[in-house]
Amino acid sequence: GGLAKNAVLTEDIDMTDVEWTPISGANYVNTIHGNGYAIKGLTAPLFWTTSASVKGLHFVNVDIETNVTSTSHAYYGVLAGTLKPAEGVTELRVENCSVSGEVYINNPNFAGDNHFWFGGMIGNAVGVNIDSCISDIEITASDKPTGEGKTKNFAIGGLVGMAAGS
Repeated sequence: GGLAKNAVLTEDIDMTDVEWTPISGANYVNTIHGNGYAIKGLTAPLFWTTSASVKGLHFVNVDIETNVTSTSHAYYGVLAGTLKPAEGVTELRVENCSVSGEVYINNPNFAGDNHFWFGGMIGNAVGVNIDSCISDIEITASDKPTGEGKTKNFAIGGLVGMAAGS
């Protein structure tokens, strides 16, 4: 199911001062070919969840500020909160990509037994092979996680917050 498409950049995309809502839906895009072009000034993740393989895509001057309050799991990354294969897909690849800029995580406050994973590129990478990618991102959390029960896992990584399966 889903809206399986291929996306190809033919020039840079400037998202500076654009109010962006992340794309939802794991099967929305099959592949993204950045062709060495950049998405500039993104202020929110490109996807919440996707099953896209990505090649030659760059995120430049990212400026994301997020308040994290959750009663469940929270996964954040500039490309995607969660990147995982769709049904029937055995492997995803992220190649020759980069991310640069700043991310501010304000007041992480959780209830219950949950996870918070943030990566410069991908928050939660499941079954993803990553090759020749670069992260030059400053990630700042305003405080340690708080809330009833705290978090089960709190992980922040320059490229990936949590990786499993590849």
